[in-house]
Amino acid sequence: MHGSPMSSACLALAAVVLAVSVSGPIAALNPKGASAAKLLHFNNDLTNTESQVSPFHHNSSDPYSEAVLRGSVAETQGLGVTTHLLSPGFCWVAWWPSVVAPPQSYDQWFRGMFGPPTSVGTVARIFEYVLGGGDIIGEFMSAAKAVGERSSVSFRINDFQSCDVPPVANYGGLSKFWFDNSNNSNAIQNSKGFNATCCWEHKCQCSCYDGTASMILSDPDVLADRRSLMLEILKMYRGVDFEIDFERWPRVFDTTKTSLATREALITQLLRDLRAAMAPGAQLGLRVPPDLEVLGFIGVDLHSLATDPEVMLDYVTLGVSYTSYLASSTDCAILRANVSIPLLFELTNQIEEMNSHEGIPTTHQLLTNEMLATIALDAFSTCQADGIATFNFEYYRSVGLEPPYHTLAQLTNESWVQQTSQYWFWIARHGARSDGGGDLPLTLHSQEPKNLTVRITPPGAGVSYLEMGRLRLRRDHQAWGVPLENVVVAFNGNILTPTANTSRLFASDVADVDVGQYAAFDLPSRLVQRGLNRLGVTCGSAECDGLNVMQAEVMLPVQNSDREHTH
Repeated sequence: MHGSPMSSACLALAAVVLAVSVSGPIAALNPKGASAAKLLHFNNDLTNTESQVSPFHHNSSDPYSEAVLRGSVAETQGLGVTTHLLSPGFCWVAWWPSVVAPPQSYDQWFRGMFGPPTSVGTVARIFEYVLGGGDIIGEFMSAAKAVGERSSVSFRINDFQSCDVPPVANYGGLSKFWFDNSNNSNAIQNSKGFNATCCWEHKCQCSCYDGTASMILSDPDVLADRRSLMLEILKMYRGVDFEIDFERWPRVFDTTKTSLATREALITQLLRDLRAAMAPGAQLGLRVPPDLEVLGFIGVDLHSLATDPEVMLDYVTLGVSYTSYLASSTDCAILRANVSIPLLFELTNQIEEMNSHEGIPTTHQLLTNEMLATIALDAFSTCQADGIATFNFEYYRSVGLEPPYHTLAQLTNESWVQQTSQYWFWIARHGARSDGGGDLPLTLHSQEPKNLTVRITPPGAGVSYLEMGRLRLRRDHQAWGVPLENVVVAFNGNILTPTANTSRLFASDVADVDVGQYAAFDLPSRLVQRGLNRLGVTCGSAECDGLNVMQAEVMLPVQNSDREHTH
């Protein structure tokens, strides 16, 4: 039997931190984070520049160009971005003028195996640009320098996009290495037969989509392939910062066949190799899931890596994959207590609900300005985050909206987020980690009380809530359908009054998705406590049997706030 993903020391630390979080503000654990200037890391996934219509890319089918890349960097000027990160594709095929994996050799292999490429999609168009001599990473570094931002390559160590089983002829995405190893049980974990019921990526080891698989870093050939591409980037582009992205995806080991010590040794040596190849002053960071158990799965000991003189990890970003949630629903506070290097908490463009029946992510809700501010407030108050990171923030454009850059520019201003109206949300996609309360979804049964414990941080000094806020509960992909007189909702023991108005309290250009699936209740702000709050739901009717509450929301407007910009 192999070792547990978490050491006994980590478990003891977790117990201490959770005890402190119940009895007092977490800020006491690390006052450094409260006073230091906040960082803003902006992740540019590159494919958004070609797939989305934008001020610098007027037609999503136009060929890729350097002007498109430069436009995507230039639009972040003035937002306070400290580091701009570029993901050069899925990182299986070299999207740079590689010697290790030459684009010309890839093109020849692909044509010999599949014939002329028929894809005209985003991935193919960007690869054709590289094949024609385009130097995406070099152009990116130049563009970032021009707007005063650090440039970093965010390398996706295990992005299973294009890792289909059996392989699919995706020009510029499917790698020869994957194709050659797609039947090698030592090199991959096949998730055929699984679906997303097992996948909060941070809580399981299967891929999210049926028919994909993941490469296993304990296989020497897999590790050599990953290492060779990373080292080549560092040698070709001296001075660039570098980040390993474990969030895409953290299923990098078969934990039934590897011990914790083996996983940590492999990852530590990889990072030592990278640091040795980096230019003086270049920063080395990690993007990882904010979960202690999963960090054990992927062999990442943040405290050790931050103090190892041969690694000298500069920062860690706690990633959220493709759906935003709150730091207080993660192990963020425990991780903060364990590392002194800068810790950033990530947000993206949306929240995404997990369907309790099929187990697949379905409804997408774009984040409002109040949600963005609340995520930042929660990160600063829960775990003294040193900054905010973004992932796929540009994809507001997928529904024809421009990203709310005006709000993003304010998120590292701790005073601003403390004075902004609040929009708290807890979703079944990841559950709401609580201190003794139940987790979402709440499955209701007649006369059976259900409870959820959530954490709320009040606004800053000199700012107070308006008298009335709103609480909303969202059921599982159908109209609420249960008379509200049969549903008793209590907040910290006080019964709330239902309201027929189930819409948001705040104006926004972002669509309020499926309002009919909500039940809404007036929430007097005087009932809200600093820290833990208990939400109770009891249904007195058989009509409730089996109803799943998938999402809970608390909206709390503040007095004299002029920050409710619409988007």
